[in-house]
Amino acid sequence: MSLLEVEDMSDLRSVFKEMVGEVLENGLEAELDDELGHSRYDYRNKDTENSRNGHSRKTMKTSAGEVEIAVPRDRNRVFMP
Repeated sequence: MSLLEVEDMSDLRSVFKEMVGEVLENGLEAELDDELGHSRYDYRNKDTENSRNGHSRKTMKTSAGEVEIAVPRDRNRVFMP
């Protein structure tokens, strides 16, 4: 749902929850980039044996309510957000 489709407060809460989820996911991706020392497709700067290994779904309790997010994983299980 986009902001243009908001018709009532319930819709607005849904959009806000989606936004909170996206911010959390982007923050976790950036944190994993920092942990690994390279961004997702930057193989030239990769100097570690560890790499990304998909995502797991988690439900987080936030002030906006429960939000389901995709938490990135690393192959060596070093990344603990």
